Amino acid sequence: KDLKSIIGLYPMGESSKRELNNRQFSIVSMSIPGAQTSWAEASFEDREAIHQKYRDYTHGMLWFLKTNPRVPENIRDEMATYGFCKDEWVDNNHWPHYLYIRAARRMQGEIILTQADVTEDVAKEDVIHVGSHFIDCHHAARYVSDSGHIINEGRIWKVGKRFDIPYRAITPQASECSNLLVPICASATHVAFCTIRLEPTWMHLGEVLRSWLAHQENRCRRLMLKHYRLACWSEAFHLSIQLVLWPMKRSAANPKHFRPTMW
Repeated sequence: KDLKSIIGLYPMGESSKRELNNRQFSIVSMSIPGAQTSWAEASFEDREAIHQKYRDYTHGMLWFLKTNPRVPENIRDEMATYGFCKDEWVDNNHWPHYLYIRAARRMQGEIILTQADVTEDVAKEDVIHVGSHFIDCHHAARYVSDSGHIINEGRIWKVGKRFDIPYRAITPQASECSNLLVPICASATHVAFCTIRLEPTWMHLGEVLRSWLAHQENRCRRLMLKHYRLACWSEAFHLSIQLVLWPMKRSAANPKHFRPTMW
């Protein structure tokens, strides 16, 4: 066993820095399964306490791996070569200011995307973006069995498929709100959100919506659009959104186009 069997260490280009992450196949690693459960509905004060709990656990884990004699010497020696980045977060003892939140509360919109929508029924008429990431969730709970064994639950790691993200998934129900678009806390079940919650996906959804609003004089509901399609070219990764101002099927030709400015 070595250090990488306990925590994930990933290179960052040619830099000597490493990204530190939870090791999924390890019973004990950088996560605290279950500690995150109350976050979504917690007050600001309670969230700060959760944040501190994660920080204390992370710091304690790193210190334990580096110094405790119960840790094999080869792992201690390897851990001893690492430390906090001296040039980052210098005003906060080199710790990030915020806890990374992968998922919390989500909107219940005109459609709630499910696992079937990202693995089987992947084509949507009102597509505005395309996803494809793994369905990826870390362990969410930890139990101790009657025999004393630790069991982690909630891990999902399923190969992703190309799937459409529809306009309805970022639109509140018409009876609740008429002037809001939600690209981050999109309307999806836990499993479906595990493949939507990528930063590039969120950024692209935000860019698409910015372009829409600029061309629609800030009118959100329906935006006078009956159908629209998004195509991505894998090489240049440019986005081209096809806007159609009248009903037509996905296979129909000659839609009107505009290309949003990307930077």
